[in-house]
Amino acid sequence: MTHAPEQPADEPSGVLCEIKEYRSGHNVATVTLGDPKSKLNLMSSRLFDELTQHCRTLSKDSRLRAVVLTGHPNSKKPAFVGGAEMEEVRSLSTAEEAGAYVTKVHNACAAVRDLPVPVIARVHGLAIGAGIQLMASCDLRIASKLSKFAMPEAKVGLPSAIETALLPSLIGWGSTRRLLYLAEVLSADQARDWGLVEQVVQDKAELDSTVDEWVGRIVDMPPENMRRQKKLVALWERSTVQDGILAGVETMKETFVDGGKETQAYMRKFLHKSEK
Repeated sequence: MTHAPEQPADEPSGVLCEIKEYRSGHNVATVTLGDPKSKLNLMSSRLFDELTQHCRTLSKDSRLRAVVLTGHPNSKKPAFVGGAEMEEVRSLSTAEEAGAYVTKVHNACAAVRDLPVPVIARVHGLAIGAGIQLMASCDLRIASKLSKFAMPEAKVGLPSAIETALLPSLIGWGSTRRLLYLAEVLSADQARDWGLVEQVVQDKAELDSTVDEWVGRIVDMPPENMRRQKKLVALWERSTVQDGILAGVETMKETFVDGGKETQAYMRKFLHKSEK
């Protein structure tokens, strides 16, 4: 259900968005990233724009329960996203052009972060540069054993910018500096140990089954509460601890504005199962 849709190699490339009904009345979207005609599944500014638009459209879907981000399965080498299209970056010649370009990358990452439901990064293969920024913009990350991770921008005279700023909260300042200053290449196991991914699985088949399992768990949760929880977690990322605690009080109050109808319904189900 969450597997990347197959696409003929000669079909025009673009960010793909497939929405499927997952159980009765609930939608799960799979967004497929990258250009399968490129060797490493690269992202151009056009593709970043497409991703932004897809995410903004998905955000309006009241039945949406989860989103899976994955790399195109037909790339020449397995890759989540092998980075930005370097020929396009190399063509930049003014500060204005550079600013406009990097803003497109940021807008795409921000649109992923702003999705109102949990977003899972399904990583099979390389995640380089912008690929790591997109991963960091997701809520959860699962990688297959063959995956590798790197931020090599320093090697070509570029700063690792925009959503790279999310890395210290995921992997710590020291590990972030190692990625940026030393351009280290991480194995999947190292990425898990550093906190860059939450789980590593053996192969593509196990990756698909694990993603499906996590999606199923999310869909089983009360939908409105899940949206409130994601909103609260996003606020925690941007606020002081004290402000985060106070926001939690307001979120709890919001849960019971209608008398806690959703909460009461799911509590009844839980208690009924416990009594069996």
